Amino acid sequence: MHKLISAIMPAYRAKAHIREAIQSIQNQTYQNWELLIIQDLPDDGTEEIIRKTAAKDSRIRLVQNHARQGIAQSLNLGMRLADGEYIARMDADDLSHKRRFEEQVHFLNSHPQISLCGTWQHHFGQGREWIHKTAVSPDRCRANLLFSCDLCHSTVMFRRQDFIGRKLFYDPNYLAEDFELWSRAVGRLQFANLPKVLGEYRWDGNNITVRNMDSLAKEHAQIVAKALQNNLGITVSAEQKRLLEGWGNPFYAQRNKKARQKMYQELEGLLRQIYSKNRQVRFYEEQALLAALNAQWRYAKYREPRNVVRDAKSIDAIFLKNQHPDYRLLWKEFQSRHVSAGQDVKRAVRYLRGW
Repeated sequence: MHKLISAIMPAYRAKAHIREAIQSIQNQTYQNWELLIIQDLPDDGTEEIIRKTAAKDSRIRLVQNHARQGIAQSLNLGMRLADGEYIARMDADDLSHKRRFEEQVHFLNSHPQISLCGTWQHHFGQGREWIHKTAVSPDRCRANLLFSCDLCHSTVMFRRQDFIGRKLFYDPNYLAEDFELWSRAVGRLQFANLPKVLGEYRWDGNNITVRNMDSLAKEHAQIVAKALQNNLGITVSAEQKRLLEGWGNPFYAQRNKKARQKMYQELEGLLRQIYSKNRQVRFYEEQALLAALNAQWRYAKYREPRNVVRDAKSIDAIFLKNQHPDYRLLWKEFQSRHVSAGQDVKRAVRYLRGW
């Protein structure tokens, strides 16, 4: 029987959580799927768990790499081997809610112009307790992806042929292989998200993201700079790239206030340039871009989360001198990402004040 969905799950030293991850796929209300698990080396006992599970469920296929390939190459292999019309991403330490496939298939079947559908995602573990509420509409998705990876990777489902046919594969030269791919693909395809929490992202200290924060910050700026060049024809200098780093706030890392103010002036100039150039080429829908520029400015200036929607009436309104941080938002952000409630109050006060 032809499987409509091919779920692709890379597995590398995943024995701690892979049973739960597989079970969350088996529990789906939509059952016309296959699960390709790409097992990378070295093995820590993960392969045995996969084989035992696959022996009881013929929809599960183990693909064993014979040498260490990494997540990007494993995902590319899975895309090529998949039989399904739709590719569903899944990580070996995350969870999918039981109605995820059903709701995504219904959406993609009803919206043939959309190539990729993600969902909101709950982050949990190690004091983390927050929901990544991604942009929903195609216009907002395109604009938000300019500055940040506003798609939850292990929740996405996309049309296999739309990516394969355009040779849109993951680039193994990037740690943020998902952000880099979406940044390339969003200019040729339409993305959307379901405003529902249908995935669970586990923070346990062993995530690739957690282990590579410093490298990801620099790489983030490179991806943004490449998108600006490709989409708007804007060349970002080496000095300007530091303004676009992610996974940490480069402005608050600058302790010298005069130097920090200079960075803000440079960022304002770059954001105004982006807005002006887009009015010529119209790559981004204007209101969606204004919201993304506003979010980037408030992230830099006040450390507000970039995925919080902040509409702006005009480009000038973003930089008004009477703007202030939303302290309730910052406090909620601090609690969800950094400490358990009631702990380290002094650190929280420094965070809210910017030091």
